[in-house]
Amino acid sequence: MRDRYAVFDNCQVVLYTNRYVKYYEICTFTADKAFLDESTNSVGAKKQCFFSRPGARTRALICSVNRVCILFLTMVDKKSKTPGVVINQIRVAILDGLYKPGDRLMEADLAEQFHVSRSPVREALQALESEGTLLATPYAGAMVRPLSAAEACEIAEIRLGLISLALKPAHPHLAPAHFDLAYDLAKRIRRTKSPREAFECNRRFWDIIFENAERPILWEMFQKLDDRMTRYYPLLVKELYPTPESRPRQHEALIEWYRKGEFAEALRAFKKIYLEMVDRIVDHLEAQEPAKSVE
Repeated sequence: MRDRYAVFDNCQVVLYTNRYVKYYEICTFTADKAFLDESTNSVGAKKQCFFSRPGARTRALICSVNRVCILFLTMVDKKSKTPGVVINQIRVAILDGLYKPGDRLMEADLAEQFHVSRSPVREALQALESEGTLLATPYAGAMVRPLSAAEACEIAEIRLGLISLALKPAHPHLAPAHFDLAYDLAKRIRRTKSPREAFECNRRFWDIIFENAERPILWEMFQKLDDRMTRYYPLLVKELYPTPESRPRQHEALIEWYRKGEFAEALRAFKKIYLEMVDRIVDHLEAQEPAKSVE
């Protein structure tokens, strides 16, 4: 293994990283140096640690699930003025409700806010426009694309198709620790009050399945749709499903059947709850359209 990120003697680890770092299967890792705090073997115990790497720092969140260490790595690059970083900052601002659908984003204002030149901001806006998160308007800058009932339905249909293609090929590569982690993430999605955390946990949840399906084009397509759905998370978490009790549990339902190898039942259970959620989004958006037209 060329990259050395963690050191755990006689311990299995599952490494899941963000999109900028490679993904690894369950295996044993060694490293030259590691700094971490005290830990426990209790289920769900969490701690922060730091790993040294030339030119960058890696922040890792360690979770102990059924005595298997789960690591989430996030690379923190010293060069933080790239278009990719600006894209992430804009996406986080949308998730946090700072930029709402319909809000205009001016290049000069963003450059000042993020302390970067206008060039990476321009590239970031173009990339976000290309993925469908922003809408470019001549002489008026970019705008966070308004939510659309038709868009929500179309994305849901495509996402379901991609998920159905990933479940079967991924299953043979999944260990019990993968299912435990996915189920833990599913519960966090349902319990969190933060749209940003819901988005991040959802991305990690699907990481587990799509990366193990070993179909990179499929995963790339799914990620792009997921990124485009960023604008819908504040609506889902803050307005439509403000409490954990009211929130749909499609991720949990999928894992409950999927870990048994019941692919059809897993997809059927997920699809039923997921489409009910999409119907609620559609009803909400369609109810708002007459009010907006009157205004």
